[in-house]
Amino acid sequence: MVELVRDIYESSQAPIMLVGEEQLPNKLKKFERLHSRVLSWIPAQPVSQAGTKILASVYAPNLQIDADLLKQIVNIAHGSVRRITVNLVQAADLNGYDEVDLNQIKTMQGFEFYKGEIPKRGVKS
Repeated sequence: MVELVRDIYESSQAPIMLVGEEQLPNKLKKFERLHSRVLSWIPAQPVSQAGTKILASVYAPNLQIDADLLKQIVNIAHGSVRRITVNLVQAADLNGYDEVDLNQIKTMQGFEFYKGEIPKRGVKS
């Protein structure tokens, strides 16, 4: 696959963006012919509250989400896009709500923020 990417680059001379996890640069070191062609390594940044607001417009477009709730979602997710989107989708699935705030969520029976934690043994999630 690495050689295919290199071949595409060589034949097109077009820039190619590789997106991967934190270890991608280390994994590509063993492929010097590709690794040496990388112009810059730019790590992804954690999602901010402003970014979360943009994600909310995509994943919960019909729901007004209070700024305090967005802040809570950012804090719980530790900057992870996946955790933020899961929590936004959960909020969007709240039937009958056009607006939601942190106090409402805290009092809703059965609602839990997705934190990415592994369930403890013997405990149903």
